[in-house]
Amino acid sequence: MSRINRLDIVPFAYKKGKEEWVWEEQRDIESIVLVAGESWKGNPEAIKVYYWWKTWPEERWEIAGIQGTGALGWAKTDDWFNGEYRLAATKAKKEKREIIIGFCPLTEEFPAMKEYPVRFRRTMKLKIDIPEGLCPEPDLSEKSAIVYTTSSCKKANLLVEWKGRPNLDFIRTYNCQLEEKVRITGEQISSSPEIRQFNLKDINIVKLKLNIMVPSSPFSGDRPLVTLYMGKDGFTFNPLEAIENPVYLPNPGVLIKNISNQESYEEVVYKFRKKKTVYQMVEEHREQSLKNALRNMPAPDLTYYFVGCRHSRQKFQIFPDGSILIRENERLISVPGRDTPGIKRDGNWCLTFNPGNFKLQRRFIENDELPILHTVFKKDTVLITQTVFATPLLQSILSDNLPPDAPVIAMVRFIFKNTGKKTEKIRLKIFATAKTRYTNTKVMEGALEELINLQGMVYTYYKNENTLRFAIEEGEPGKISVSGKGLLYEIRIPAKESRRLILKIPFTALKTPQELSSLAEKKFEKEFFEAKEFWYKAVHQGCRIMTPEPILNRFHATHLAHIFINDEAMPDDNNLVNTCVGTASYGNFSNEACMIINDLDQRGLHREAERRLEVFFKYQGTVPQPGNFTDFHGMFFGAGGYECGAYNQHHGWVLWCMGEHFRLSGDRAWLLSHAEKLIEGCEWVIRQRQLTKKEIDGERVWEYGFLPAGSLEDVTEFYYWLSTNVITWWGLNSCAQALLEAGHPEGKRLVKEAEEYAGDLKAGFERARLNSPVVRLRDGTYIPHYPSRLYLRGRDYGWIREVLEGAIYLITTHFLEPTSQEATWILQDYEDNRYIDRNFGYGFKNFKKEWFNLGGFSMQPNLLPGPVPYIERDQIKHFLRAFFNGFASAFRPDLNLLVEHPLPALGKTGGAHFKTSDEANVSRWLKFMFVYTMGDYLYIGRGIPRQWFAKKEKFWLKNCATRFGIVSIEFCPLEKNKITCILELELRRNPGAIFLRVRHPRQAQIKRVLVNNSEQREFDPEKEWVILENPGRKTIAEFYY
Repeated sequence: MSRINRLDIVPFAYKKGKEEWVWEEQRDIESIVLVAGESWKGNPEAIKVYYWWKTWPEERWEIAGIQGTGALGWAKTDDWFNGEYRLAATKAKKEKREIIIGFCPLTEEFPAMKEYPVRFRRTMKLKIDIPEGLCPEPDLSEKSAIVYTTSSCKKANLLVEWKGRPNLDFIRTYNCQLEEKVRITGEQISSSPEIRQFNLKDINIVKLKLNIMVPSSPFSGDRPLVTLYMGKDGFTFNPLEAIENPVYLPNPGVLIKNISNQESYEEVVYKFRKKKTVYQMVEEHREQSLKNALRNMPAPDLTYYFVGCRHSRQKFQIFPDGSILIRENERLISVPGRDTPGIKRDGNWCLTFNPGNFKLQRRFIENDELPILHTVFKKDTVLITQTVFATPLLQSILSDNLPPDAPVIAMVRFIFKNTGKKTEKIRLKIFATAKTRYTNTKVMEGALEELINLQGMVYTYYKNENTLRFAIEEGEPGKISVSGKGLLYEIRIPAKESRRLILKIPFTALKTPQELSSLAEKKFEKEFFEAKEFWYKAVHQGCRIMTPEPILNRFHATHLAHIFINDEAMPDDNNLVNTCVGTASYGNFSNEACMIINDLDQRGLHREAERRLEVFFKYQGTVPQPGNFTDFHGMFFGAGGYECGAYNQHHGWVLWCMGEHFRLSGDRAWLLSHAEKLIEGCEWVIRQRQLTKKEIDGERVWEYGFLPAGSLEDVTEFYYWLSTNVITWWGLNSCAQALLEAGHPEGKRLVKEAEEYAGDLKAGFERARLNSPVVRLRDGTYIPHYPSRLYLRGRDYGWIREVLEGAIYLITTHFLEPTSQEATWILQDYEDNRYIDRNFGYGFKNFKKEWFNLGGFSMQPNLLPGPVPYIERDQIKHFLRAFFNGFASAFRPDLNLLVEHPLPALGKTGGAHFKTSDEANVSRWLKFMFVYTMGDYLYIGRGIPRQWFAKKEKFWLKNCATRFGIVSIEFCPLEKNKITCILELELRRNPGAIFLRVRHPRQAQIKRVLVNNSEQREFDPEKEWVILENPGRKTIAEFYY
């Protein structure tokens, strides 16, 4: 290998030992050079090279990227802690005073990878083993050992220009060398023909001559970086970018450009003023509406739906073609209940209905909000309507005390309607399959099972016995016959008449006389009306909302049904409810469970919230998390076998949620009764933080005071993750503040611990920001970048690491002041890059047409709290765009639900649903429009869309729980230049201030405000609000324009 135009990467190693080198990122290492000395004797082939190995080359980012941006989010990479040293196939030779070691083709280690015979090893660590007897041993110090990658080098001559102070104090390079630094003064400039055009009266100029690496691959880790230290701060930039285009940072006003660029500082800066960022464009654009967001989103595909009973383990999945699937669910085996012995099927069991060439006409749920599914098929003049819902077998659904493992059945009705003028014959084939495969939109193949019809009771043969699968009840006599392994139902329907067929499908195999007689006694109409009554009451309890958008009203209601269907009471203690965040797919992901529990608390359903929180108390410390932790005593994650997700952030979310439950419920007795376990949870954080409080050569390590390295979430590399740590601090602070407010003696100490944690995190995050290269916005300017983890110099791989678990959590947790400059940088980066860059988001085919309606959300649109920073910052246009676009991207109007991931593209269904955590966020953010609390302030109407005030209908939010008490607000739309608000309060304590806002549809200024018929002078026409002083239980405010 030629060493011309190559750069040694040993100086850039994170750790340099006598036998081992460790880098911060994976490197495509091509060769190693050791200084041996003239007297060295021995066979260089005896030297062994080991590289750190886990995922590469079996999994490579180059291949993962082919699957699309969405799939790339889950691609794996390596870390310092998980893996093993693997002996490399090498060739070595001695030339003069050097031993040169190169790698053999990769196929010598991985014979099956014939298409990838590369001569490098992608790794984070190298280890050299020099056998005893080779004398003298080569010196492996930095001065006498060289490591080369596949990347070449080139020269870069750059100018750094800035106005006034501060001075450029120090320069540090990474993956490049600083060959010369020259400060150019006014006197010097006049004699320098290459830069004499500059006006140096108030411009500082420094010339940099660099030798920089040119990465051979985006995944090689060889990106060159230069860090400039200026005054108390600094920043890092990529000289490869500066060679091509000027790198300009408005704050602090520094410009880096190619020395060949002849334009002056002012000329370059002026060009940037002509362009705009997405962040700026949103503020100048008209306000987004739900109608506009839905209209401009790609048409959604058709997906499945679930029916079930409240807190039951037994659910039925219905596909667009009417197929009904009973899914394999490992939790029903691993967490045994009375229903476990009745699970007698192989894998997913499906019942499929085929009426011939009928086409799907429409699907809808009862009243557009109740979990009763109607599907209509049509062929010529014949309509088939299938209705499906679930009901308990041994009791009425109205009794509402159903054990989670009690038998549940699906009631299925087919109505065959002949709208024509002649008799029509219907032929409906019914098939059953085991081991059924399916996608999010349809049932695929399975193993056909023979259906045995014994007087309307239909069985299959399973493990040497007949197993009841369903019962048939005909409204009018038809003919049921065998058709292959299935059944054929035939009936003639006269003109203008209808016929019906009823099926009753038990989730478990029924055997006892009571079960069989109950199945026979169940009548569709009676169960249907009882189910409607039950679910109507269920979805309209607690906090209610009415907006001018019926879609949002119905969604807020039906989301509660999704929670009740998803969440399962524990078989051994029915008072405990596990929050399952995806129906029959996902169990209790603690972080997402807390989003749901918090929504229940906002709705005032505090007992429902407590039943879910009690699960975490009971199983505290019972299940570990992957990470370099020393113990798990006090950690919240275990959920009795329902726990899911290698997310180190789970514990922090639960601590936060516990504190929020106390604040929203006001239940001091509840908090104090669990104080011991809450303190144990806090102590776990405090104890684990001590492990990283280390110094090297008198300087604190980056991770000083962080949690030990551990797993992020679906991507499980062990790192010092930003989101894990800031959420854990958030949880610790929430719990500590709650204990302090409740008067617990440990509260003060724990608050101090949270403050110290925040200080350590701030030092680490700022150090990471300083060493991460600035990023470009759409106006051409650059801003600092907060990376997703420590020891990451730039963006992380995939949208999960960079977007979903990115720096936005610094704002939503209030770690950063929401209106700070740092928060603005983060939001600008999300809007201009992280949301819309094809490496992390959907990208645009036509930016000009699509940026407004298809931007502002991630590939899991409603899990990432993208709208929240904007309601905090009082940027309502941004908030509404993020809210409506994210909602529209995942909404399925026929089923009134949100899908988890619109993947692989917008309009497509990915992930699992009912995805109640994502839905809970939308439900919470919708209520934020009406009622929002910040610190000691209560904001009413802070984020209401302007156009709602131009509608004719009243809109309101009733009985919303806040940290101050219960709040209800009703707005009467604009009429004769007046908007009226009716505020009702049931407060436990008074806020520091109450701000009541009305956003006039045409932005007219307030001229006069009456509060309970009294003139109010404390109003702000610019902010569009009035500050209410000492309001009573009911306040009527009238805004005049």
